[in-house]
Amino acid sequence: MKVNYQSEIGFHKLPFNMTEKDIIYIESEYNETFNRFIQMYYHEICEDFESKGYHFIYFPRLSDELLAEIIENVYPNYDKLSPDTLSLKSTFLLDFLIDEDKKYYYGPSLVYTISIPQNIYGEDNDAEDAEFWMKIVGIEDFDSCYLHNNLSSILWEIDDDINNWEENEERSMDMDFDWEMFLDADDEVFDEDNKNIEESGSQIQKITKDAKQKTKALIEEVQSKIYELNQQDKDHSVIRYYLRREMMPINSISDIHVTNKCEILLTNYEIEMKLPSIYKAFYLLYLNHPEGINYQLIDAECKDELVQWYRWSNPKTADVSKIDDLLAPRDDARQPIIEIISRIKGELAKNLGSGLAKKYCISQGTDGIHRIYRTGYKVQIDKKNPFWKDLSPEKKTDSSFLK
Repeated sequence: MKVNYQSEIGFHKLPFNMTEKDIIYIESEYNETFNRFIQMYYHEICEDFESKGYHFIYFPRLSDELLAEIIENVYPNYDKLSPDTLSLKSTFLLDFLIDEDKKYYYGPSLVYTISIPQNIYGEDNDAEDAEFWMKIVGIEDFDSCYLHNNLSSILWEIDDDINNWEENEERSMDMDFDWEMFLDADDEVFDEDNKNIEESGSQIQKITKDAKQKTKALIEEVQSKIYELNQQDKDHSVIRYYLRREMMPINSISDIHVTNKCEILLTNYEIEMKLPSIYKAFYLLYLNHPEGINYQLIDAECKDELVQWYRWSNPKTADVSKIDDLLAPRDDARQPIIEIISRIKGELAKNLGSGLAKKYCISQGTDGIHRIYRTGYKVQIDKKNPFWKDLSPEKKTDSSFLK
């Protein structure tokens, strides 16, 4: 597990009145993957922060009150500007960094203060020159966030720092640091005479300078690799495939388009719902029957259609005997079709995330019939199955008045 790093940064001319309960997301450049993650679970993250007494501030989604305060302080000439017309990006707060800290690169990070920000030069000094120092946590442990679909692991660290900062500071001062652990094997800082650390100040500064240069070189190398990736992946299909769970749009459910090649496309997301051939055949069968199908009657009423979907889904090596084995009567309690439906749900959750997968999975209704509840999205199927039968109940019309 990667460790999130902490440091301090300075701000001046803050555009709003920050409190010790505010925790702000900032970054030097837009991190699409992590921003999509925050957007997907934004309400859950806010509720988690509020349950612990904190306020999560994400600039692309500011409250009307805070946005109005920023507009008043930063854009005084726009008194008639509606908050709906102004969108602040997650990099917005970095404009207010002191010059010394503007030269550094900040990945996805959270900024907070242990106490209400104070002017380090004293309240009697000119407010224009006021500097406010706050803590920043650079997020490195993304896996914990994605695993729990929230920022609880990082919030726990911040909460501990806020509530126990005096103890933590004393503990850090009491620690005997082994400075050599920060050095590479090639860095010769200490002589054989083991000079006192105070006498090696210039060498320590040199190491720090070299480290910054190495960091800058690594950032440039990463940016170069990203550029190469973008050149090879101009339509972003590779990125969407491997990062599709984090890159899901959140505000709307996607329509489904089934192509003539039986590709299941989520059109709003521009990604394909990947499923093994057997799973895809069952999924397409249920997708083609919104009225639902009793899995125990598939052999009697829908076998030909299921076989056809399977052949279309896997035209090269479609072994129809696998369908026969799944539909064969069994003396034991095993229900292979129920197991397949469960595995399809697992595949969708792995591809889309558990919350979004519920909108598309095959589920059992109160009537005992399995179906895909197509609520909030449309389904377009290009492939027309000649074996399809409309199993929906007939609508009875009372025509007695005609008699």
